[in-house]
Amino acid sequence: MTNEKGLPVEYKILPGSIADITAFKDFSFDLPKDAIIYADRAYNDYVLEDVLSDVDIYLSPMRRKNSKRSKSKSQEFLVI
Repeated sequence: MTNEKGLPVEYKILPGSIADITAFKDFSFDLPKDAIIYADRAYNDYVLEDVLSDVDIYLSPMRRKNSKRSKSKSQEFLVI
């Protein structure tokens, strides 16, 4: 995980057999209020999104075409 300047703030080194989302759930998420986490399509987890938003941290993954939570084209552009 990096800050807005691209500097690492937290990381995990795990075997390649561990799914990205599984490792992601193990982060401490010691982030400031209203932090936004931009992520790729591997991080589409609606429950995790809701849990994080309850503590004012927002997960913003790229959406799959069959996603139940779509984004506008401008929001998708920001994640790329």
